[in-house]
Amino acid sequence: MKTKFYQLFTIIILSTAFVLTISAQQKEVKIYLQKDVDLPDNSIRTDWVSVKRKVDAKSPLRSALEWLFEPKITPEEAKQKIYEVTFGMKFEGVSLKNGTATVRFSETPKSNYGTSGGGIFYDAVQKTVKQFPAVKRVKICVVGETNIDGEYDRKLFNPCK
Repeated sequence: MKTKFYQLFTIIILSTAFVLTISAQQKEVKIYLQKDVDLPDNSIRTDWVSVKRKVDAKSPLRSALEWLFEPKITPEEAKQKIYEVTFGMKFEGVSLKNGTATVRFSETPKSNYGTSGGGIFYDAVQKTVKQFPAVKRVKICVVGETNIDGEYDRKLFNPCK
């Protein structure tokens, strides 16, 4: 009887240690998406909202951007009318140097954006990246060609160097 108790006790201790180790390797971050809000006059207002995601604590900035580009909206978030804002763009990478985060993305054959898509995309990246204290400035550049900022007076996204 004592042997079974000790075996069960050992399993519980090891399981707890495993869970604590996994939890210590993860960090919770915010991903900024948009949400439609129904107004009393039957119009719709779009607001920015943050959703929380667990990311790798060793590279939270990269992980947060990976979630932003593929947020995997939960059924509960979908019920709340929360939706992704990257318009099918592909995350190509991020670097952080002297407080400047440089986010690289590219357009894909699945990219689909409307007239205000560039500004929405820009804001989502900015909001998601600026939550990190080490980030003082954000630069967003495009790998290849894109027309997502075609309607603006100035280019939002310069080619990556």
